[in-house]
Amino acid sequence: MSWGLCAALTACAAGGVGPDAEVPEAGRADVSVTGETGTGGPPRPPVDAGVVTGDAVAPMADAQGGPSDAHPVVEADAARMPCVPVGEETCDGRDEDCDGIADDGLLPRGCAQQQGVCAGMVESCAGPAGWQGCDPAAAAAHDPRWRAAENGDACDGVDNDCNGVIDDACACRDGDTQVCGMDVGACRSGTQRCQGGRLGPCDGTDPSPERCDGVDNDCDGDTDEGCECQDGAREACGSDVGACRAGARTCVDGRFGVCDAIGPADETCNGTDDDCDGQVDDAAPCDADEVCLGGACVRDRWVFEAEGGAMGHDVGAREGDGWACSTAACARGVMVYGPYTRDIPAGDYTAFFRMRVDNSVADDNVVAHLEVNDYDGDVPDCGDCVIEARDVRRGEFPGPMQAVDIALDFTSPGGGHRLEFRTLYRDIAYLWQDRIEVRRR
Repeated sequence: MSWGLCAALTACAAGGVGPDAEVPEAGRADVSVTGETGTGGPPRPPVDAGVVTGDAVAPMADAQGGPSDAHPVVEADAARMPCVPVGEETCDGRDEDCDGIADDGLLPRGCAQQQGVCAGMVESCAGPAGWQGCDPAAAAAHDPRWRAAENGDACDGVDNDCNGVIDDACACRDGDTQVCGMDVGACRSGTQRCQGGRLGPCDGTDPSPERCDGVDNDCDGDTDEGCECQDGAREACGSDVGACRAGARTCVDGRFGVCDAIGPADETCNGTDDDCDGQVDDAAPCDADEVCLGGACVRDRWVFEAEGGAMGHDVGAREGDGWACSTAACARGVMVYGPYTRDIPAGDYTAFFRMRVDNSVADDNVVAHLEVNDYDGDVPDCGDCVIEARDVRRGEFPGPMQAVDIALDFTSPGGGHRLEFRTLYRDIAYLWQDRIEVRRR
């Protein structure tokens, strides 16, 4: 039986010695270069035990790596070849110490990387393949938490890639939590949990756009900034003056809406304060020559042209757009009269007789007599039907041939009575009359 270096031989030299036998010139054996053994023949040089391969002992290599002339390849006979220890056991799949076990008793070798999960990782002997175990597969086998690089998929508080940095590329450690958010206004703080090396969403209450609801929705410390009012609030509006009626308006989106009150309107002639200014029918529009009285538009101005067809004349003649008399052409008499109108309702009025004279300073005599008559009075032919009358003196005119309105106040009886306006010429001066204008007082 052969051990150690002889174990792989198919033939060892007969007559060899066992592992305890004395070996001439340590590590060597006498063998025949022809494969024959025995005591006959001259002795041969010793051959290095070397490495046993195949059926022969491989000679020691020369400096160029080939077989040495001093150590030719020899054939061996397993029956004669002894096991020759060559030193301490090494990781090469051979039994260097001839104990019948290859690579036994070897102490494990620590790997270069000993940080993180690689701590304590050693190489193992793989026989002829040599030392094995400092590669990624060995690291994964050593600790399943090993990673070639930490890229955020293993954020566990461990140096998984053995580079001396824990959880590099990780924003946080999986499972860790931190407080987030704030307790301002409507906001409430919460918690973020680390998942996959990244902090997850905050479970608190986040800011939201500001609403006009009495709450600091955007959590900036100010409530309802930019809001005129709080949504849903109501406030009184309008007034109860005249036709107006007070109401209320509602706040929508921070602004008060339209007032639901009855507001002012344009003033009309209806006996109501439509524009709610505290005055009834003030500046209410009516047609020309009308005025708003008692809630109705009534006529308040009448104009009767002296030369017009509605007026009568006993003396004088038309002159331009009026009627005139002179001392040379006229005697005393009714210069203008009429028009017997029924249109002037009961009430107080002023009749304006527009007139002029040729000389306003010669004296202060009466140049004309004016009357307003109720032609439907109780006395037949209007004998005593004068409502108002007055004389006109020369001194009332501002200058020669300057027209002036001579006023005569009167009260109309109304009721459809016919009114007559008269100008009586006194034959004292030249007198011209343009018109008679009646206005309500």
